[in-house]
Amino acid sequence: MKKKRNLFIGSGTVILTIIAVVFVLSRINNSPFVTDDESPKIYHLENAAKEDEIQRVVTVTLYSDGTAEIPQPAISSFSLTSYNYSVVDNELLLYTDNKKEYMAVFTVEDKNTLVFKSKTLPIFADIGARYIHE
Repeated sequence: MKKKRNLFIGSGTVILTIIAVVFVLSRINNSPFVTDDESPKIYHLENAAKEDEIQRVVTVTLYSDGTAEIPQPAISSFSLTSYNYSVVDNELLLYTDNKKEYMAVFTVEDKNTLVFKSKTLPIFADIGARYIHE
């Protein structure tokens, strides 16, 4: 009877330890990409020329509430500028209310550098363009 009790206590301790580790790791991975203190966090197109302001997306703005803005340049007739975002596996994913399809994907080099990777909507940004937060 004593062996069963010790086995039960030992198993319970192992299970509680595993639950605690999973909880701590999930809290670390779900930390916000932009904190309230940083919000809004504005990334600027690296080495943007004057003509880029008319032809390219020159800023990406992220808010702590999970929304983002990508103002379209003057040459664009596309008007949607407000998105939601999430960060998964070092990628910043931009989408509207429907999370099924992402409109734009940026690689997160670090907390201050985004690299434009792909798009499914007419967003005027070049693949590989770097956006820097200073």
